[in-house]
Amino acid sequence: TIILVRDPRDVCVSAYFHETKHKHRFAGNIAEFIEDDTYGIPAIVRYHNGWAQGLAGCASLVISYEEMSSNTEATVRRILAFLGQPVDEAALIDAVEKARFSKMQKTEKKTGIPGHEYDRSDEDSLRVRKGKVGGYSDTLSEAEAERIVAICRDTLVPEAKALMRQSGLTFD
Repeated sequence: TIILVRDPRDVCVSAYFHETKHKHRFAGNIAEFIEDDTYGIPAIVRYHNGWAQGLAGCASLVISYEEMSSNTEATVRRILAFLGQPVDEAALIDAVEKARFSKMQKTEKKTGIPGHEYDRSDEDSLRVRKGKVGGYSDTLSEAEAERIVAICRDTLVPEAKALMRQSGLTFD
């Protein structure tokens, strides 16, 4: 099993724009979204608690969005090693180049996502929206960001906290 973790503040902001601008399933503000049991931090916590407990005793690799963003090639090498696959350097470099965020965003703006109707001219409605590590600070107030950390600190099981720490999040 390979699991990708990301700072829950960034996950929450991404989910907020997805649910409000892309899917139109949530109509409240970000503060309400944070607390929402269906889409907000409680749902994100349940997801990570379940995976953390499910990973116990099985072969797994945890990678973070943050490390994938900062060092994509090295992270993909780790994934391939975990899977026991040889690395074709030329193919790896080509794949990383073709999967750059800017290229994925350009493709989405041009063609959209099959089966989804949304305003591709609205940057916040895109699935490939910003991809910015720590971008939550562009949307969340300091109090909202702290609230997310507090909920995670109080409700994540220890194994899920260990997963989250790989994103750089601390609970101190």
